[in-house]
Amino acid sequence: MNFAARSIRFCLLSAMVLCLVTCSGRSGSSVGTGVTASVESSTVQGADSAKSPITIRILSTNDIHGSLGSSMVDGAAGPGRLGGVEYLAGLIASLRQPAPERTIVVDAGDCFQGDYAVNKSEGAFCTDFFNLVGYSVRTIGNHEFDYLDVGPDNEINDPRGALKRMIANSRHPIVLANVREKAGDPLHPAIREYVILDVSGVRIGITGVLTPDTPSVSRRAGSVGVEFEQPVDALRRVIPKMRSEGAGVVLVLSHLTGNCTDGRDLFATGAAACDVGGELSRIQAAFTNQDIDLIVSGHDHVMLRGDGRSIPIVENPGHGIVVGNAEIDVDPATGRRVGAVRVLEHVPVCIPGEPVPKVCSSEWPGFRGVAVPNESVRQLRLSVEAAVASECADIVATAATDITFSRTTEPPLANLAVDLLRELGTVVDSSGKAVLADFAFMNRGSTRASMAAGPVSVCDVARIWPFSDPPVLVSMTGAEIARMLTFLVDDVKKAPVISGMKVSRVAGGPIEIRDAGGTVIDSNKQYRVVTTQYMVEGGDRLDEFFATFPAGRVHPLPFDSYRDGFIKAIRARGVLNAPDTSRYSGITRD
Repeated sequence: MNFAARSIRFCLLSAMVLCLVTCSGRSGSSVGTGVTASVESSTVQGADSAKSPITIRILSTNDIHGSLGSSMVDGAAGPGRLGGVEYLAGLIASLRQPAPERTIVVDAGDCFQGDYAVNKSEGAFCTDFFNLVGYSVRTIGNHEFDYLDVGPDNEINDPRGALKRMIANSRHPIVLANVREKAGDPLHPAIREYVILDVSGVRIGITGVLTPDTPSVSRRAGSVGVEFEQPVDALRRVIPKMRSEGAGVVLVLSHLTGNCTDGRDLFATGAAACDVGGELSRIQAAFTNQDIDLIVSGHDHVMLRGDGRSIPIVENPGHGIVVGNAEIDVDPATGRRVGAVRVLEHVPVCIPGEPVPKVCSSEWPGFRGVAVPNESVRQLRLSVEAAVASECADIVATAATDITFSRTTEPPLANLAVDLLRELGTVVDSSGKAVLADFAFMNRGSTRASMAAGPVSVCDVARIWPFSDPPVLVSMTGAEIARMLTFLVDDVKKAPVISGMKVSRVAGGPIEIRDAGGTVIDSNKQYRVVTTQYMVEGGDRLDEFFATFPAGRVHPLPFDSYRDGFIKAIRARGVLNAPDTSRYSGITRD
C-alpha cells in the first residue's frame, strides 16, 4: 500500500472514531438558566449513520388531570373507553422501545385536578407517575396552582406548597420561561427556563411557556405574588440562548389556548391542517419553523396533529387517552432539522374490554394494538386508591344512562351540574314550599369527565367535579345578568352553562334572556342567582364584572364546596338523567 492510500485509510479510521465519540449521547455541563442533560444510549451509532439523518422521536402527553382509570369516548373515536395510567405507561414504553436512545418523552402540563385519589394526594401521584415512566422533560399547567399548600388549606403558609413539592421530587427537568415570583426568582430553584438534551449527539433545546390567564383559570390564591410574562416575549429571550449553546433543534412545551375553529371531530382523519387561533396564533405570527421546530401543547384539550401556520403543533385531548407522536430528521453534520417535522397520527391508549372503540382497529392510522399495562404504575394506582376506598364504596345515586361531557356549548353533564348548582339555592317560602333559585351559571370547565350509566359513588362525583370552591348566592338585576353574559360571550369568548333561563341572539344583536316559563326577564327586577366563589373572585375574568358589586349582594351558601352540595342533591334525586341541551340559541362555544 502506498503512502497516499495509507493516508486515506488513516483519515477514514479517524473519522469513524470521531463519530463513535460524538454520537454516543453523553451530556455536557450546566449553563446559565438552562441545563444540559442526555438521553442515555443503549447503542452507539456506527460510522454509516453519519451519512444519513438521525431520526428523533417525540412522544407527548398533556392534561392528564389525574385520570387513573379509563375514559369514555364517542364520536369518530367511539363508543368505548380509552386510557388508564398503567396502560398509558405501557404504551409509552412500547413506543419508546424500538429506539430508546433517540426517543424523548415530554408532557405539556396539568396533571393536577382529577380523580379523587389524586386530589387527596395533592398531586404526589403525578410526580411518582412521571418518575416511574421516565419522562425526559415537562412543563406545568394552570391547574398545578390549584392545591395551594400541602395539607388542609384553612391555614395557608405557602400558596404554592403542593406545586413546589411536586417540582422538588421530580427526577427530570421542569421547564418554564415566562413565570416567576415577583422578586424575579423562579417558582422553585429546580425550575429551568430551558434545558438542552443531548440525544444521540443531537442537541435539543426545550423550553416551556404557560398562559398568563392562569389567575383567571385556576384557584387565584395559588398564583398570588406571581408574574406572568407574555409567552412571545419569553421565547424571544430564550430561543437565542438555546441556539447560542448549540441547540440545533428547538421544542416548545406550551400550556396555551389555541385550536382549530372548523368544528372538526377530535378524531376525524383526512382534514387539512388548520391555522390555529388563541395564544398559539401569536407564537405562529412571531416565529417560523426555522426558530421553533415543534410545539407540544396542552390546555385546550384538542387534537392538533401538525396544525399551525408555520410551526407544527401536536396536542392531545388529555386524560391519557392518546399519546402524541412526532419525528424529526436531523443532519448529524449540522445538528439541524432536515425536511419537515412529521407529526404522526395520535396513538390511542387501547385497553381490553367491550365495546372496542373505532380507533382501536386497523382503520385508525395510529393504532398500535392493545397496550400492555405497566405493573409498577398499576401498583402506584392501587396504593393511592386505597387511601380513598371508603369514599369510593359510598354509592350516592344511579345514572339511568351515560351522561356525557364534551367541550361544546351545552354538554349534557355540564348542564346537569348547573342544574344541581341551582338546587343549592333552594329556599322555603312562607307557605312551606321549596323554591329554587331563579337562575344559576358556572364555567363549563368545572365539569371534567363523563358519567357512565350505573352506580355513582362519591369518588365518581369527585372525579367529575374535582374543584373545591364553595357555591354563593348573588342578587342580580335582569340588566346585570344580560350585561354579564354579553361580557362573557363577546369579550371573554366563553358561554357559561346556565340553568333556569334560555338565552338567544339573532345575527350578533343584543342578548335576550327568558326565564324557564318563556317570559323575558325584567331589567330592573332583582333575581336570586347561584354561582361559584371561583367565578365571583375572577374565574373567566369575572372579577372585572363583580368588582363593582357591594359585598352585601354576594352570600355564601351552607356548603364547604359545591361538590359537597352536589353529593347531597344527587342523593336526594336517587336517579340521574341527562338534562335538556337547548338553553342557547344563536350562541356557540367551541
